Amino acid sequence: MPSTPSFKIIVILASIGSLGPFAVDTYLPALPGMVEALGTTTGMIQWTLAAYLIGLAIFPLFLAPLSDAMGRKPILYWALAAFVVISALCAFAPNVEALIGLRLAQAAAGGTVMTVARAVLADLYRGDTLSRAMSYLMLVFTTAPIVAPLFGGVILEFGGWRWVFGFLSLIALVIMFAALALPESVPESARRRFSIPEAALGYIGIAKSRLARGYLVLTFASSLFFFAMLSGAPFIFIDYFGVSALGFSYFFAGISGAALLGNFLNMRLVMRRGYSRMLRDCSYGVSILALVMAGVAATGIGGVWGVFGVMIWLMAAYHIIAANSTAGLMDQLGQQAGGASAVLALFRFIGGAIGSGLIGAFGDSHPWTFAVVLGISAAAMLLSLRLVR
Repeated sequence: MPSTPSFKIIVILASIGSLGPFAVDTYLPALPGMVEALGTTTGMIQWTLAAYLIGLAIFPLFLAPLSDAMGRKPILYWALAAFVVISALCAFAPNVEALIGLRLAQAAAGGTVMTVARAVLADLYRGDTLSRAMSYLMLVFTTAPIVAPLFGGVILEFGGWRWVFGFLSLIALVIMFAALALPESVPESARRRFSIPEAALGYIGIAKSRLARGYLVLTFASSLFFFAMLSGAPFIFIDYFGVSALGFSYFFAGISGAALLGNFLNMRLVMRRGYSRMLRDCSYGVSILALVMAGVAATGIGGVWGVFGVMIWLMAAYHIIAANSTAGLMDQLGQQAGGASAVLALFRFIGGAIGSGLIGAFGDSHPWTFAVVLGISAAAMLLSLRLVR
């Protein structure tokens, strides 16, 4: 196993893995115009997004394990080819109902390439080197949500919403050719026989593993506070503190930029400290930040800048935890990396959905709402440390 991640392989895998989130953020600026263009309602258009997110979480559970049996490259090629075709079909969708169905199919392809790309990384690297490679991968992932809406906005300036999906199809085609340079990371001697019962037994095996449960709880708990922060931040900054929409964009840019800080710190430190110790330190760090956020919310000390400062460090901590919990799980389950990657995506999605839902359930823009969710996340992370020791 190489001790240093290959730059070429990281770039190709990051490009492949970015297709999934890119297909979400690129067409966000087009949503209002699509309501009128398709003669539908805002609620129905929102289902084109919801269907895609559901598909990202569910379909890889059935499709990603195929790569454990057939090899990574065939599944990647078929999924990329499907993404190219389905994205083109989205551009010609005659109505919103057809677009919702096509987006679900697009998510099946996009979610599969994301999970298989992570599995390839787990095949090629192990231990702390895998964690470092995951940070390189996430460094590219974190730029996708930033640049994707810009691409979408530029495309909308020169054409309608259908051109956005044409652009996604073209990007996927370019990435498909770039994927030719990837090595096949699962030799025939290491492949697992695939069947529905075999896949089910594989998932049962993951559930029985104490270490796997620990890493999955860490993934769930960190996603809980991360998505709660994303969904709650606009209400805290704009409604509670009275920041303008433009001012909030500056605050949020600073918070998003902290993702780069987290990945950079992990790349620099993980080879010296190890991913288990990085997970432990960050879990304790999130617990301290939860207490600080509770203090800021209760007393108002620091005001908007106090909340902003806590969120910056939370964003950095989340990306360190995400890289190391992914590395820990994939390191333990290397022989079924495809299935493990799919389960990881599912727990991340569930944690994100519950975190966002909790913020909405409180129906309050006070920072205390987020402090409560953050406290729940921190407690779950500390409990999970007992499993991953």
